[in-house]
Amino acid sequence: MQFGRLLTLTVGNQSQAIQIVYDERIGEKPTINATIKKTNKKEPNTANISIDNLSENIRNRISSKEFNLVKLDVGWYGEELRTIFVGSIDKHDHIREAESATTTTVLECGDGSIQYSESYSKKTLQKGMTDNQIVQEIIKDMPEITKGAMEFPKDRVLPRGKTLMGSSRDELTRIADRNGCDWSIQDGQLVFVPKNKVLPDSYGYLLSQDSGMVGSPQKQGDGGLSVRTFLNTSIYVNSLVRVKSMINDYNGDYKVTDIEFKLSTVGQDWHQLNGLVGGNFQVIEKS
Repeated sequence: MQFGRLLTLTVGNQSQAIQIVYDERIGEKPTINATIKKTNKKEPNTANISIDNLSENIRNRISSKEFNLVKLDVGWYGEELRTIFVGSIDKHDHIREAESATTTTVLECGDGSIQYSESYSKKTLQKGMTDNQIVQEIIKDMPEITKGAMEFPKDRVLPRGKTLMGSSRDELTRIADRNGCDWSIQDGQLVFVPKNKVLPDSYGYLLSQDSGMVGSPQKQGDGGLSVRTFLNTSIYVNSLVRVKSMINDYNGDYKVTDIEFKLSTVGQDWHQLNGLVGGNFQVIEKS
């Protein structure tokens, strides 16, 4: 088991930001609670983050939307911190508790939520363009979103030119459905992953009692598993894991389809709930 929780919360904008650092081993500890929900589906990943007693200046900058972005990096002592969420502050609130003189700032955030809701594509597509090329054009209509890992098994070629006019997400969904893929935005990157494949650099991390599994895997209605573990940033959406439990029927290789992180600098939470689906998965080839 690992020791020494570490967390860095960055709040700001594209040009300036403040960092709130938590190190379980030293110093005065900030009060931060976070629930992060990530899936391989098109709907944006979300974060609900609360922070106690930010300075009035920082609270005002959040309220005025001058500070509109967040990034959360977490880990354990002795390992490199990894980013588990990047996104925009979609809603906020400052709650004053008179008895304790505590002001809690609550941030509701989305990863690519603005681009998902508002991006609109209007352009002429040339005869011979592939699905891959069309997606690269659509990314240009999604500010601050970059290209992530992608594979298009069919990669249809346009038989004739056409005009693309409409919601960017609707066209991405059509292309994903045509190629048997799930598309999503993960920490500011647009990814397309076929349903029968996993991301590269995904090494089949072993989930067992010895590696941080908490309790036993739980079977889900879709035939998949739900596995609770201590925080483990080696596990991520669209990665491959191997389950080894005392219930032999559950053992095998699985694709991670969703993760819910529960983190607290003052409570016991430093866990994640991993949603898994079984199958025979290959690694995608980055395009």
